[in-house]
Amino acid sequence: MRVTNILCRERARQGRTQNEVARSMGRAQTTLSRYENGSMLPDVEALFLWAAALGGRVVVEFPKEAA
Repeated sequence: MRVTNILCRERARQGRTQNEVARSMGRAQTTLSRYENGSMLPDVEALFLWAAALGGRVVVEFPKEAA
């Protein structure tokens, strides 16, 4: 599942509008709409802001190499 799909579903689950979340991110509602409909890919900074606006965080993990 794409990260943008997860963030979009969480926004909807919280009952928040695109405008509310976009304002929390410091972005325009049209930008968030483009992220959610897949016509524009968010950069890493936007992903971190988006997650934070929804009360979450982005975690990057790398698999441990087998010994």
